[in-house]
Order: sequence, then structure tokens, then C-alpha cells
Amino acid sequence: MKPEEITTYGSWVKDRVLGVGGFGIVTLWRKQDEYIALKKCRWENVSFDQVTAKQRERWTLEVNIMKRLNHPNVVRFVQLPEDFSSMRAELPVLSMEYCSLGDLRQVLNKPENCCGLQEPEVRRIMTDVKNAISYLHKERITHRDLKPENIVLQHDDNVPEGVIYKLIDLGYAKVLDHSSICNSFVGTLQYLAPELLYNTEYTSSVDYWSLGLVSHEVITGVRPFLPNFTPAQWMMHVRKKKFDEICAYQNVADGKIIFSTELFKENYISDYLKEQLEKWLRYALEWDPKMRGGEVVNGKPIMFDLLDTIFNKKIVTVFCLAKYRRLSYEIDSATAVSTLKTWIERDAGQSACDQLLLLPDGDVLDDTGLADACWQPSCENDVMLYVLPKTHLRIPVNVQPYIPDFVKFLLKSVKEPMEFALQRRTCAHCIYFMDQELSLYRNLIDSYGAKLSSLIGQSDKLTSIHREVIAKLERLRATHDFARRSLEKDANLLKETKASLSIDDMSHKPPLLIHYEPILMNQQKKFVSETQILIELEEKSRVLGRRLADIKRKVSLQHKILIKPGTNWVQEMQALLKAGYNCLAGLRREKDHHSSSARAGKPSAYDLCKPVYNFLKIRDKALNNDENFNQQLRDLEAFDEELAGVETPVKQLQQNISDSWDRVVAMQLARQQELWKCCNFTRTSLSFQIGPDYKVSSHQGTVSSVNRPDNSEPVKRPAASVPTGGDQRSVDNASSRSDSSSLHSGDLLTENESLRYFVMDSMSSVHRCLQTIKSESKSMDWNSLLNPEKEF
Repeated sequence: MKPEEITTYGSWVKDRVLGVGGFGIVTLWRKQDEYIALKKCRWENVSFDQVTAKQRERWTLEVNIMKRLNHPNVVRFVQLPEDFSSMRAELPVLSMEYCSLGDLRQVLNKPENCCGLQEPEVRRIMTDVKNAISYLHKERITHRDLKPENIVLQHDDNVPEGVIYKLIDLGYAKVLDHSSICNSFVGTLQYLAPELLYNTEYTSSVDYWSLGLVSHEVITGVRPFLPNFTPAQWMMHVRKKKFDEICAYQNVADGKIIFSTELFKENYISDYLKEQLEKWLRYALEWDPKMRGGEVVNGKPIMFDLLDTIFNKKIVTVFCLAKYRRLSYEIDSATAVSTLKTWIERDAGQSACDQLLLLPDGDVLDDTGLADACWQPSCENDVMLYVLPKTHLRIPVNVQPYIPDFVKFLLKSVKEPMEFALQRRTCAHCIYFMDQELSLYRNLIDSYGAKLSSLIGQSDKLTSIHREVIAKLERLRATHDFARRSLEKDANLLKETKASLSIDDMSHKPPLLIHYEPILMNQQKKFVSETQILIELEEKSRVLGRRLADIKRKVSLQHKILIKPGTNWVQEMQALLKAGYNCLAGLRREKDHHSSSARAGKPSAYDLCKPVYNFLKIRDKALNNDENFNQQLRDLEAFDEELAGVETPVKQLQQNISDSWDRVVAMQLARQQELWKCCNFTRTSLSFQIGPDYKVSSHQGTVSSVNRPDNSEPVKRPAASVPTGGDQRSVDNASSRSDSSSLHSGDLLTENESLRYFVMDSMSSVHRCLQTIKSESKSMDWNSLLNPEKEF
């Protein structure tokens, strides 16, 4: 049995053939959930003796190179399992990891990628392939056969996207010193550097050229230089190109070859990134191999670091609703939102004052903040920021579409014959045109969705604020009730105190009445005013709550609409775009590539004339005659105005409640403080005017008079009339410290005795009042009251 016919080795089973080369074949082997790819020489049409020494050397070199390489962007060598030890092979067998997601050529051949890949994918591919080439060159290895077929996709959980690109097939790789020069002719013709095609001396810069070609194809879907020409044909023209010319194409009308310094417009990357990559491609596609790649710094050309610099830039993609177009800008951590608005005003003509900047989730970008808040590199959408007008929210009208030249030619020359290659390119541009217009219309719908989400967020925020308002009102109401009860308690105590005083006592009011009674009356008046304010605030809260609930209900109903605005147009556009995909797929299956005109029953680019016409009609209706969509936009504008009309009163109400609460609390604290001062004053430093000639000093404990002689002894009150407790001790201490002198006048003695009795009675009355307040009132800090020396 021939080795090729063996389908099992131990537990390993041959699954299928992955690829076949000149004299090599790659097969997939499976062991349960484990896979391995084996590359070995195929001997069906060739014997070992027919393989040249050069070919055997190249085969062995590839195996040896793969064994020593270790990089995430280079396919990994794996040790051949012992089950394969019985496999017969004249040349070494190369065992590699199996990359199950196919190769880059398969990705590029998808109809939706006929004009290049989306920007995030472009970034990943160019970065991964550049890293692989840079690593190989660092290992002094030149690949020499870089092309989409040799770039494969593999699952990788270590990267956010879950997919990584790897370089394979080092069969043409060569180990070189940095200064090495070779002149062997190898590789795939269309992606070879000119010096390889001309079989002249070359260095590792041949990989720069191939990297530039692959990158251009990833961006635009086609190779840069006359892709329909053979290498010998296009190189005759391209060798004349200037440094800054990065592509050449044939004019569709007259066949003239045109060189350009710009990438084809038919691509899916942002304008800013397009400008940056055009600069990078100048170095990669330099005709002169000595100048290619740019200046060498630290052993590598600047084109590698330049690409890293470009992809590390923060590029913000913006959809401007008023102009129905996408814009892009480079920002950094210091770029202000106001600066971004200025750029948008410059490019779109929309005043910065009329710009509402919304993130895809509906959050509003703060005008006073930084622009990097909108940068979302992992954003699934192709737009990071939506620019809507603050007023007059409508679908833009009379916006002219960008129609590629090939599409214009198709629509004008329906009956003219067209070469097969031109048909394929025309079909690709028709797909691009419809896809781009569909994408813009989806951006329009997404901007509507962002605005609706913003309104929902605003209504939720205002609802949350209103709940806080209600909670603060409850707290304010509780504070009012507490203050009211405290004032009522104090008023009742004062009333009882006044009622307990005799007529003579009323002529000599205690300090509690003299000092605190007017304060209490003043606070009662203020409290009446605050109570009225509370009633008004509660009524405003109820009114605003009803308005807010009504707006929130209407916004929610708008959000729950089953058929979103523009959905029908999107479905019709998608159907026409699918027709374009089918047409291109049919052209690619067409075997007669030399047909100069469409044949009966065969796919043709002319099959897209009707879909493109219909697409233009649908686009016109969607933008200019969709009254339903415009009505929903007007509804959003009305909701916005209603929310704005509620937002200010709600926030003002919230502030008014806080202010009212602060005033009531301040009144309560002031009342308590004055009461504490009054009580402390009465207990520790009772001092008030009795008559024109007498003053009581509790500090001295005696009655003094301007006519009282020195060494006079005050008259003591009879024991039966002396109060008890602290007042009694105060009086006794005062008597013991008094002078022993007697009064000269009986009248003065009698008056002093009467005054002494009055002072003690007043202090006793105040003491009883304090005891009553202590037992009944809860509005004061009684520890401070009973220990006044610690507080004052």
C-alpha cells in the first residue's frame, strides 16, 4: 500500500486535504477533538530522483525554519505524534497547528468584501502580518511569497476579537543576513517585488513590496497596479511611477492608464485613516528596493514603526445628520469637545452652537469635557459619535449620493459590450454604492435611536430627581412637624409660666420671659411663612410629577414601536444589495473569462442596471418622502422640548426644598441656642434691672446699692421662706461671704430684704420651669442644658 493511501495512524484519522502545491500536499488529521496539519511531499507525478537537490534543500530548510520559530503571527510547529512514527517519507514531514478559519483569500472573495474590508478588520490584518514579517526579518528570514493565500485565520481567546492572522508556507523563505543579496526567482508572480521578477539582486525589502500589495488589496479589494494586467504588462508602466504614486488604473472611458497618489475612493475605512495609510504605502510600494521601507532605524525600516504609530492614533468617526455624511478626526487625551465641534462646523457647515453630540447609547457628550470620551475602539458600529441639530430635527433632503465612475458608466452604456474583468469591477462598485448608501441610511436610523435613548435617559434621570424631591419633601414635612410641636411646647410652657406669676411678679419678669418670648413670637411668624412655602412646594411636585409621567409614557410608547422608522426601506435596500452579491458570485463562477459581452443566460454586470435604478428610487423616497419618519423625528423634538420644560422646574424645586429645609433647621437651632443661653444665663449669671438704684448679682450672692455702706450685713430670709436645693445653697453661700455691717436706714434694710426675697423666688420659679421643660419637651439637648458650663 502506498503511503498516500494510508488513512489512519494509531488514533489519528485522515480528515481531508487542505491544500496542494507543486510537489507538496497538506492534509488534516484528527484525533477526537485534536487536529494537526501535515505537509509532506506528494509523489503521484514525480519520483524522488526527479526532485532536484535545490528543491530538497528548500523543503528541508522550511522544516528547519519552522521548528525554531515562535511567534503568535507565524503558524506554530508541533511535534509529530508518535503514532506517525511508521509513516514513510523520503523528505521530512512538517507538522503544524491547524488554522481552522480559512485564509485571507477566502475572506477577500466574499462578495461583501469586493471593495475591501471594514476598518477594524483592516487594522487587525495589517498589524498581524506586519508583526509576522518584522519577526521573520529579525530572525534573518525573508518570506519571499507573501500573499493572501499564505495568511490564515485562527481562533485566539487572548485577543478581544477572538481571531488572529498567521503567516504560513515558508517554502520559499530564505535565511539572509541583513546585508545579504540573492538573485533566485521564487514566489507567486502577482505579489512579487520587481527585483524578483527581473531576477536581479534583492534583499528582505521584497517582503515590504508584497506587504504593500496585500495591504492595498485588504483596504480596497484589488491590487494597486493594473490588477487585470499580467505582471510583465503592469511592471512596464509601474516602473515609471513617482514616489508618492501608490496605485494605477485604467480609465473606464478611454482606457488611459492613470497613476494616483490616493487610494481608490471605494473602500470602507475612515477618511483620516485613509490619508495616513496613503503616506505609509508610499514607503511600502517604492519601486527602488534601496529606498523601499524608508530609513532604517535600529535595524528595521521606519515603515514598521510608522504603521504602529498610525494604528495607535485615536480616530473618532462621526455621523452628521444634517449633512448626511460621515467624518473622522484624530483626537488625543487633551482634545476638548469644543475643539471637536469647531472641526465639525468647519467640515459640515453646522454651527457648533446647534450641535448635539450623542454617543451610540444615547449619552450626551459634555460640551465642557474632553473628546476622548467618545472614542470607542471596540465599537461594533462604524460610528462613534452622532451629531444632531438641537432644533429642527428632520431627515436631510436633496442630498446627492456618491456614485462611482464604473456605476455611472454602467447606467449610461447599458447596451455597450464590456470586458469580463471590467464587468466584475463594475459589479463590485455597484455593490459598494448600494452598501454605502444602505450604511448611511442605517446611520440615520441609528441617530434616531441614539436620540430616543437620550430622551429615555433624560426622563429616567428626571424621574430619579423627582423621587429625590418627594423624599426631600417627606423629610421637610417631618422637620416642619417637629419644629411646629417644639414651638407649641415652648409656647405652652411660657404661657404656664406667665400664668403662675403674680401681679407683682409680672412687673419683674424672669429672664426666660424677657429674652425668649419675643424670639418665640418671631419664629412663630416665620414658621407660618415656611408652612405656606411647604404647601406650594408639594403642589408643584404633584404637577411636575404628572407632567413627567406623561412624557415618560409617550417616550416609552415611541420606544416600543414594533416597526422602527425606515425599516421597510432598509429591507428593500438589502434585497437589492443581495441581488448585487448574487451577480458578482455568478461572474466569479463564470469560466469564460474572455467573454467580451454578456451572453444569454450568463451572469452579467448589466443584470445590476435595474437593481441600481430601483435602489436610487428607494433612496430618494426614503430621504425625501418619508413623512412617517419625519413625524417621529418631530415627536422626539417635541418630547425634548417638554423634558426641557420640566427639567428646570424640577431642579429648581429640588433646590427650593433644600433651601426651605435649611431655613427650618436653622430656625430650630437658633431657637434652641437662644433658649440654652437664656437658661444658662438664669442659672449661672442672673442679672437684670430691678429699679433705678438696685442690681442683683448672683455672682456675689448679695444685693448691692449705691447707698449701701461697707461692712453692712444683708438681712437673711426666715427659714420657713427659704427655697431648697441649689438656690438655697447659693443664698447661704452668699450670706456667709457678705459683710457683717448693718444698714443705716430701716427703709433701705426693708427694701434690700424684699429684693433678696424676690431674687430667690425668681430663681426658684425658673428652676421649676426648667424641671417642667426637662420632663415634657424633646426639642433641646438637655445634657447641655444641665451642664451649661461645658457648652458656654
